[in-house]
Amino acid sequence: MFSIDQTTGALTAVLTEGLVGQAGGGLVSFTTSSAPVKYTPTFAYITNSGNNSITEYNITGGGLTQLKGSPITDTNGPQASVATPDDEFFYTGNTNGSISEYSIGKTGALKKLTGSPITGLTNPVALAARIVDTVSCGPYNWVYAADPTANVLDVYNFDPTTGALTPSDTGQGTGGNGPDAIAVDPFGAFTLLVNTGSDDFYIGQPCVGFLSSVGTGTSPVAMLIDPSNQFVYVANSGDGTVSGYALTLASPYLTPLSGSPWTVGTTPSALVTDPWGSYLYVANSGSDTISAFTIDPLSGALTAISGTFPTAGSPSALAVSNNGNLLYVTDKDIGELQQFTINADGTLTSAGGGGVGTAPTSVTTIGTYK
Repeated sequence: MFSIDQTTGALTAVLTEGLVGQAGGGLVSFTTSSAPVKYTPTFAYITNSGNNSITEYNITGGGLTQLKGSPITDTNGPQASVATPDDEFFYTGNTNGSISEYSIGKTGALKKLTGSPITGLTNPVALAARIVDTVSCGPYNWVYAADPTANVLDVYNFDPTTGALTPSDTGQGTGGNGPDAIAVDPFGAFTLLVNTGSDDFYIGQPCVGFLSSVGTGTSPVAMLIDPSNQFVYVANSGDGTVSGYALTLASPYLTPLSGSPWTVGTTPSALVTDPWGSYLYVANSGSDTISAFTIDPLSGALTAISGTFPTAGSPSALAVSNNGNLLYVTDKDIGELQQFTINADGTLTSAGGGGVGTAPTSVTTIGTYK
């Protein structure tokens, strides 16, 4: 990163950020103002699998204000959720083997699209959305659905104007057993799929297919790629650990990080980073706690943050506001959305909560920036 002298155009180095294995970079971007980017959280959506509903919250300013008419009913049984990268559309994976399609209004209210839901799946338990535009593939607007009952990964195109889904590559075999979580890197170059039944996860490239696989801990159920696109973290519910890997552009693609795996609480169910990739948080559904770690930006190693961060009930899903100030936790056994303030050192402070429906299983937050 360089600063630009406004008179002479001369460049002065400001910082260097190492990207593990990311040789041959070819992208440059410029800012046009000295003012900092302003991030504003706007809305949060919680799927409640126990009573077939979606709860909508306004989260602007750090509060939780339930929208008028919320929660809304979706008889298809929403259990997973994702918003498109532009925050214009919202999708839920449903227990009846369908995907519901919604537009997001200016007030945050969800409106079901004509023709919704998309049917033909078995049990979509995890969704991911990404705009894919690589050298070998794209541009495509894709929604991925992991279906462990059918043991497949389904891919759909979403129309960027209408939000409607159309099949792109449905019924794709996963190579493993029981796909339960999906992660797509920020640039759309890789898709990673965790298989709970075979204790592994696979890495694939859009328009190419799965390239390689790596074994992980017992019964992995959640995964993410950190915002810098360097590291992959997997929550292993069976042995109470988080495994970490370095992500590279060439074979073997995934290499275990030094110190991995790291011990967390009982039955980890979800994990999330802050937007800057400084901290990692793990929901422990068996011990009603959240484990917190700092992330080394060069090695990806995790260091536990001291302190105990209890939740009100059994945490099932996590999300972070786009400004990195608040962590949101769904408590499945008490039907609540709980907030935590993310402090400067990564510790968490309880910031209240609000009631949702029965057995909340996912939370998706959106926001604006300028």
